[in-house]
Amino acid sequence: MPTGRFGSALKMVCGICGEEHEIWEMVYRCGRCDYPLEVVYDYNEALEEIEKEGFKGSGVWRYRALLPISNPDHIITLREGGTPLIRARRLGRELGLEELYIKDETRNPTWSFKDRGSAVGVSMALEVGARAVGCVSSGNMAASLASYAARGGLRCIVLIPRGTPLGKVAQTLICGAEVAEVDAPYPEICRMALRFGGGLGVYMVHNDAPMRVEGQKTISLEAAEELGWRVPDWILVPTSSAGNFSAVWKGWRELREMGLIDGLPRMGLVQAEGNAPIVRSYIRGLEYVEPNPEPKTIAPAIANPDPPSGRRALRILRASGGHAEMASDAEILHAQRLLASTEGIFAEPAGAVPAACARRMLEGGIIDRDDMVVLVVTGAGVKDVEASLKSCGSPVELHSPEEIGAFLEACLGREQ
Repeated sequence: MPTGRFGSALKMVCGICGEEHEIWEMVYRCGRCDYPLEVVYDYNEALEEIEKEGFKGSGVWRYRALLPISNPDHIITLREGGTPLIRARRLGRELGLEELYIKDETRNPTWSFKDRGSAVGVSMALEVGARAVGCVSSGNMAASLASYAARGGLRCIVLIPRGTPLGKVAQTLICGAEVAEVDAPYPEICRMALRFGGGLGVYMVHNDAPMRVEGQKTISLEAAEELGWRVPDWILVPTSSAGNFSAVWKGWRELREMGLIDGLPRMGLVQAEGNAPIVRSYIRGLEYVEPNPEPKTIAPAIANPDPPSGRRALRILRASGGHAEMASDAEILHAQRLLASTEGIFAEPAGAVPAACARRMLEGGIIDRDDMVVLVVTGAGVKDVEASLKSCGSPVELHSPEEIGAFLEACLGREQ
């Protein structure tokens, strides 16, 4: 059992009933409410440290005053975070928004936002003396966790649903993770992994685990700094489990708690029509999320059929005066092309959903043209090349070098 302080982190708390747990416990959800636990800090102490030391270094660990790792020897990093906040003028003109920004999470070491949570999760696993780290995933989270576990010298155990294409887990396997296919639905695999993992010393760094949320909240801490501590009117987040949506909100909320900002953004939760259980539950005014048993979308990275933080996401939408929106596969592929052709950002389909939904929200009068809007682009197109090929078309075929001149003339003759 670890002893001593975990920085300014005090405990993990249930946001509904207040049940408390020690930071070092391998517990992730409230035993009474089945609600995700959240790390809380002594914010006065954190602010004193920030005022005294400032934010030093770069990336995720620049915000150590608001992270629970106490021993610097336990920090595992691949230089995650520090991603650019890009003023997207050309995309803004296409969408009809005057002040549009993109938080480009494709620049992380394994090309997705998951690296922020993996860095803190694996570091905490070392802090508490875990035997291994684990998660249930066939995509970005699995690849990220395997990479950080390798960096930290920890075993990594990944469970995937049966039938997952091998190409999706290649990065996970090459990093040395132990991977097992399970003949069961994704939510059931998650429940059983959490049930058995803690007793065996496996520290779970799953989709909405408290430490994953702590790492991923730094998206907001960075964005606030990059905006000169201005608060955007809207921040749109592609959402699957709703762990990252919760993390982005937590980051802004903590900055206001310390008085570093004087307001909060409205949260935009965006999903694909083929798997939008949170959006549909929001539209119906429910307090809980009805699962979607058969997700079918071009954006598999946000295809969790039973979001474990769905109830928390609905509460955040109400607290922030936010909105939940969804986009069709055709709209997502169009937005993917727009992101690339206007701003040079190759996003996976899930990462393009905010751009697709921003257009819908503007047309629906939810967002105003002069609102400051931040889109979180969560992962790179290299993560899902097959989907991208449906969007980008094919090269023109030339049958001899003599045809090159005519091709160049045709290209230059096209209207831009």
